[in-house]
Amino acid sequence: MSRIVGRADWGYRENRTPASAPRNRDALVVHHAVTPEWTGVQAPRGIQQIHLDMGWATIGYTLVATQAGEIYSARPLAREGAHTRGHNRSVHAVCVAGNFDQHTPTDECLDALAWLFAHGRERGWWDDVLRGHRDYGSTSCPGANLYAALGEVRRRADSLDDDPADDETEEPAMDGILLYVTSREGTPDALAALWQTVGRGDGVAVTADRSLAEAELDRGTTVLAVGGPAADDLGDAEAVVGETWAETGERLAERLAEA
Repeated sequence: MSRIVGRADWGYRENRTPASAPRNRDALVVHHAVTPEWTGVQAPRGIQQIHLDMGWATIGYTLVATQAGEIYSARPLAREGAHTRGHNRSVHAVCVAGNFDQHTPTDECLDALAWLFAHGRERGWWDDVLRGHRDYGSTSCPGANLYAALGEVRRRADSLDDDPADDETEEPAMDGILLYVTSREGTPDALAALWQTVGRGDGVAVTADRSLAEAELDRGTTVLAVGGPAADDLGDAEAVVGETWAETGERLAERLAEA
């Protein structure tokens, strides 16, 4: 079973759906949050709230780790991040809660980062490249002590025998539901109307982008195609179609309640 805690299990929220981005990235970049050494769900929730208060779409990092060795899925792998200026479409990022100019990463933290790097490398989430935020710009992030430990993280990662069978999913917590609008009415106004009818919920996103819907299907996310002939459009998607947008919204709300 994966040691990555899913978004639905800690309270992931969005102001708006982040832009999609290429599936494969070339590196995992390590950051620190310059926050208290939060553990448990306070780590992703605290960082997320900071980013939401700044007006961002949602938490900027792909994953969050703690000194206790916990790992939380954050911004979806399929979405462009907000963490490494100029490289958000080409790298993923894990942020460790704490200030590592002041503190030293624990063994539990280093083991978690090593497991994550090896695990994602095995699954093709990133290439065999582990870097610190400071490698991409003028910043001290991820702090002198964590940056100095990245060589040790790689050594530990290279010593692991990461078995894909140990994980039940192909991506950290690709949970939730993607509402894929397939009809010609899938305009921004129609999407907004549907969003209001259904009501915004954690783990639910709306898109009119077929390629994104197909990518989410590949990762095992539940995709409900609404407003069009979904069964013909995406074979693995479940259609929710009504005579009107209001009826479609009612049917969709019923389906979401069952999910």
